[in-house]
Amino acid sequence: MMQLCPFETDASWEVQVRQLTMHPHQQPFIGDLDALLQSQEPGISRHVMVQGDQVVGFFRLDAQFSASHPFAPEGALGLRSFFVGSHYQGQGLARHALQALPAYIRHLGLPASKLYLTVNCKNDAAYQLYLRCAFVTTGELYLDGGYGPQHIMYLALAAPAPAPAPAL
Repeated sequence: MMQLCPFETDASWEVQVRQLTMHPHQQPFIGDLDALLQSQEPGISRHVMVQGDQVVGFFRLDAQFSASHPFAPEGALGLRSFFVGSHYQGQGLARHALQALPAYIRHLGLPASKLYLTVNCKNDAAYQLYLRCAFVTTGELYLDGGYGPQHIMYLALAAPAPAPAPAL
């Protein structure tokens, strides 16, 4: 059973994340893993995908995504550095994690109505995966990425349930 968890929940997860490997063609899209793990950027939280007791993937949620990505509306959440380790790919784990994200985001209490991401135009496998998981392409390209043009995509998140009306 796949679980999504905040990175800081278990100290052993850092060791497990560092042991995850990426296919060489994926490295430019994800970036330097050490830098991602050490980063303390405001508004960006780190998370892991756990299968059983093993970390199988990693991602970051950016609560200030619109500040650095002008195409995203204010208050939109950003999905960054999403990857499943190469030894765990081909098992549907990325798909399960992406499908679990809306409920996980609600569980974390994040108020966003949309989850945005950019995916490199050279990374067709990831682009197709996001489409299969209900992400929508805006039809526009983000050109400020470090490794070429990127598709802009988003996932509509269910609005939090309204608080019950006070009894009169």
